Amino acid sequence: MFVPFFVMVVYVTASSGRARKASFNHLLDSLFIPSMDIDLVCLINAGDSNYSHLRANLLSSTSERWVSFLEERFVDILRTFGLHELLTFRRNTSTSSTIDYIFASSDFTSPLSRQIYRLSTLSGLTTHF
Repeated sequence: MFVPFFVMVVYVTASSGRARKASFNHLLDSLFIPSMDIDLVCLINAGDSNYSHLRANLLSSTSERWVSFLEERFVDILRTFGLHELLTFRRNTSTSSTIDYIFASSDFTSPLSRQIYRLSTLSGLTTHF
């Protein structure tokens, strides 16, 4: 029998910083509603957050609570597998960045990484997210 897991697909609009912060805070609050019964250990968070998680001015684009939540509980899957330089946003020839991410809890990531590594070592197959 498989352990159940949750996939949360996030899209946060590229609106003003204040509205975006409110969206992230609302999303975070929703994860802790008791009736939702979400096991954060088995959560995969993926989607378009409309900010670059790697930028120095990160908190101007998102919620400090959201960033702390991600950093304390989750692993950036793209970074873990060396895919963090994939550009998922381009405004013009000089402006591009990664704004789409996949995060998973560190407890959930350990067995996942072994399976992805196993797949990537098979002849003729590649790992593609």
